[in-house]
Amino acid sequence: MKKSIFLLAAAAAAFASCTQNEVMEVAGNRAIGFSSFVDNTTKAVSETTIESLRNGFSVYGGYATVTDVFENVIVTSTDGSNWDYSPKRYWVENENYKFAAFAPATAGGTKTFNYDDGHLDIANYVADINSPVDLVYAEQTATGQASGNAAVDLSFGHIMSWIKIVFLNNFGDNVKVQVSSVDVTGVMNTANYTDKVWSAPTNEADFTPVTLLETTENGNEQIVDFIAIPQTVTTFKITFNLTVKDANDAVLADAIQKTATLSSQAWSANYIYTYTATLDGTTIGLEEIKFNPSVSGWGTGNSENLPLN
Repeated sequence: MKKSIFLLAAAAAAFASCTQNEVMEVAGNRAIGFSSFVDNTTKAVSETTIESLRNGFSVYGGYATVTDVFENVIVTSTDGSNWDYSPKRYWVENENYKFAAFAPATAGGTKTFNYDDGHLDIANYVADINSPVDLVYAEQTATGQASGNAAVDLSFGHIMSWIKIVFLNNFGDNVKVQVSSVDVTGVMNTANYTDKVWSAPTNEADFTPVTLLETTENGNEQIVDFIAIPQTVTTFKITFNLTVKDANDAVLADAIQKTATLSSQAWSANYIYTYTATLDGTTIGLEEIKFNPSVSGWGTGNSENLPLN
């Protein structure tokens, strides 16, 4: 889903009921292990990858009579294929396990695992759009076997929205363009994730204005982006200042403020939304120097017959 804005014409537990003897008696090959990956097959593009998961994801889960076998247990990896945690938990034969996990493990909010539905609810999650966190989530079920238990497959999906604001230099080569004080308003940042659905967020985020590097290349794009809780934004407002100099450093625009206001922007989980501002002379009210060429016709000179000898 790509949206282009011609802004500028108008402008991311222990086994509580098990004894120590029960744990000691199980075979080593019954240790509960994990196999994880991040699902990048959807339309969303994200900075969270299997490499970043190696820093740690958090697991909750258990079976009917011991629902907190895992309670915020951090799983990490040194090579991206072998996943480890401590101390080890072991499969109990014929018990039906449910697991839920999220990453990064440091993500905020209050987590509550519900074995009945297998969901991990997150209350009072705050998305800091100035330090974007791409929150990913996974669930899985499995039944304990006497031997040969496979690693629990956790396929993480992105449960946030990724917003990109693209500034496209269309002034032409050698024109110096700088976008500064980029600000956005109208984005809410606090919500609950319950039964795998976000509540309507509250509390407007305070975005820290951004200044981009000066660019002189025609067609160059510069991006300001952030991760947001999925939501419908009533009024999404983008403002920035634009400074433009020609190839000889003559100032064509000196920190002129531009604004674009959009209504009812619906952002879903696992999608990127791109808003493009095409910057050219019309953005700052310049009139392009144009040419109207013509070629004069030939005049008619004398016409004479050649004398032949």
